[in-house]
Amino acid sequence: MPDSLRLPARLRPAVVAAATPYTPDMWRSGGIFRYQSWQAEAWAFRRTLGEFNQAIDWMSRAMSRIRLNAAEIVPGGDEPQVLEDGPAAQLVEDFCGGGPGHSAFLKAITPQLLVPGEGWLIAERDNPNVPLSAADWGVYSTESIQAFGRTFKVRVGEAMWRELLPDNLPMRIHEPDPQWPWLATSNSEAAVPIMRRIFLIDSRIIAMMVSRLAMNGLLLIPQEGTFSVPEQYAEAPDPFVAMLIDIASKNIANPGQASAGIPIPVRFTSELIDKWKILKADDPLDEWLLKERIDELGRLGDTLGVARERVTGGMGTQNHWGAALASEEETRIVFSPLAETICGAVTKAYLQPMLKAAGLSLVGPNGGKLIVWYDTSELTAKVDKSDAVVKAYDRLEASGTALRRELGLDESDAPSRDELEEMIWKKVAGSDTLAPTAVQQLTGAETPGAGVPAPPPADGPSGGPASQPPAVPPAPGTPATTPPRSTQAPPSSTPVPARVASAEFAIDRLAALDRRALATASSNGNGRHVGRHRRPRR
Repeated sequence: MPDSLRLPARLRPAVVAAATPYTPDMWRSGGIFRYQSWQAEAWAFRRTLGEFNQAIDWMSRAMSRIRLNAAEIVPGGDEPQVLEDGPAAQLVEDFCGGGPGHSAFLKAITPQLLVPGEGWLIAERDNPNVPLSAADWGVYSTESIQAFGRTFKVRVGEAMWRELLPDNLPMRIHEPDPQWPWLATSNSEAAVPIMRRIFLIDSRIIAMMVSRLAMNGLLLIPQEGTFSVPEQYAEAPDPFVAMLIDIASKNIANPGQASAGIPIPVRFTSELIDKWKILKADDPLDEWLLKERIDELGRLGDTLGVARERVTGGMGTQNHWGAALASEEETRIVFSPLAETICGAVTKAYLQPMLKAAGLSLVGPNGGKLIVWYDTSELTAKVDKSDAVVKAYDRLEASGTALRRELGLDESDAPSRDELEEMIWKKVAGSDTLAPTAVQQLTGAETPGAGVPAPPPADGPSGGPASQPPAVPPAPGTPATTPPRSTQAPPSSTPVPARVASAEFAIDRLAALDRRALATASSNGNGRHVGRHRRPRR
């Protein structure tokens, strides 16, 4: 097995998955091509336990949204640096035929790693000169591969096998068991006992339901009574019972007919009618069984490493799009380790051997190891911060660029200077003093009162003379010539043209700030907003 990649300490334990091409001699020397008992049982539950099947299927579909890239472990860096070009980038692009092949590979290998803990990847080519991008890539289970002389063969039918060419060696990708590294393991190994208990609970519930269907109670009829039945049932051991069974069978076969919707008329001795009884066994469905099943499903989710709601059906409050997306926590805890396992395996069994075979260096342009890495941007559900950014924007603590980014807009949606001017005049139109000027600026039509301050109202609310506050009598000793104080605020002394000029200055200022914010975001890259230094308060 190749040496482990020297990754940063934070990543090293996650990418030491085993991935090795095997020869027929290696197959004969060990038992790697045979399942352990728990692996076969886990596959059986994959087919029969719906919640387990749904959890595995959801994780497989989610993993197909991850993208594979060539990357370099830059010394001193936290995350590998993605390479856009070069031999390593081309090899990763050719892996499994490109982007769509990457998705198909991840979706196919995920259940192999989640259920039995191992899977096999084979690139079949009729001619070694055929490029890998044109090869037939396939993922197979352990039971689908077998040694055949000096080569291997893969199972393609119930009793059909296809022989592989000598250079088409299968690549085993597995999660090593911590105790016996040559064996595979997965969370399903610890989940098998839980799924056994769920199976027993389901068996008990099914038995109770079948019992109810098999015998829906007893109809007790007084023996002393006599019936008048049609002649066609006269030869039956019990003519009345034979008639009831025949009518019920016809009604079940044709529930839409009239006889299925009305009671069956019967002539019987009047004194004995009240003695008819229906006897049913008092065996209600045990509520404890249902609660225990939900608890076991929760334990199953905990063991598989997914949210309990993924297996208990608690995602029903979301729509199908929201339930399909993974949260940031699920991506970090569930999918990132699994993606790192796969990337480590593909690096050791594909990228590095191919670089060596081509005589190329395993070191990137910055002196770091070349690896296969992943991108989860299409998998994670983005946190909606639009409300918080809108509030910050209203408080002048966020830029227009940040607001547009969180609302899903781009910079082409930013208003032009003319549009911004129109928006501001629309805001100003709600002002009493500047409303005529705003209307004239927006429509271009001459508006009475534009550029002239509005006079104070001469009338009161009812249309009569404006009410004046009563005169305050002079205090003793105050000359009678002192005029009474007025409680009415003096009209604004600022002329309207000056206020219009202030509005135009505000327009220019806002446009300049928006251009500065856009230039700052572009210079910092990735659209990230960088806070400006603020002046200290005096």
